[in-house]
Amino acid sequence: MLHKFSQWRGTAVTARDGEVGTIEDVYFDDEHRRVRYLVVDAGGWLSQRRVLISPYAVRMGESTEGNIRVDLTRDQVKTSPPVDTQQPVSRLYEQAHADFYRYPYYWAGPLAWGPIAYPALDKNGVPPVPGVPADAPAFDPGASEALEAARRSHLRSCQELLGYQAEALDGKAGRIDDILIDDGDWSVAQFVVDTREWLPGGQRQVPAEALKGIHWSAREVRLDTHQRAVRQGPKAH
Repeated sequence: MLHKFSQWRGTAVTARDGEVGTIEDVYFDDEHRRVRYLVVDAGGWLSQRRVLISPYAVRMGESTEGNIRVDLTRDQVKTSPPVDTQQPVSRLYEQAHADFYRYPYYWAGPLAWGPIAYPALDKNGVPPVPGVPADAPAFDPGASEALEAARRSHLRSCQELLGYQAEALDGKAGRIDDILIDDGDWSVAQFVVDTREWLPGGQRQVPAEALKGIHWSAREVRLDTHQRAVRQGPKAH
């Protein structure tokens, strides 16, 4: 099912034993176009502390439009590694976060979630990674490939992306107005482009596969498609 990022902002997040906070932002990986963390404002009971919650913990089948349920306790959230969301999230922090929750490292494997295709847990709360014991580390930190991956981070803020200029192959196509997220594989599925500043057509959906690159300093999203394709895309609802 697709969800608008704009509608998720401010949504309550509830753990097994009570409310945790509200969604402030969503971090996605611009290499695989997958959501990696919900940024939750836990202010009120954690002194304005923000925490990151992985899609591994989210239970969409138990969630509602105004409440995201997570299979965690408030104590787990409270004692999770602290993060400064005003600074880029380092891979070192991501390692600590994954180790704390016993999640595989999504960057250390051939699939979208590392060794698996979807962020799923079994009935014991263990990622179903074939051939890996539940008490084994997610990967060997001494492996050269893992160390190289640990130096890179591709996390981007959905909130930051809103308002960026959408640049088609043949010129300006609009501005990013929203982002559609698929809760099945947690992919960034569509960008909502407001074309009214440069093109007729209103708000149009552009598939994430058209993403050519994001230039953060120029505040541009570059698309591997033409203005006409954007203008004639499905209307955003």
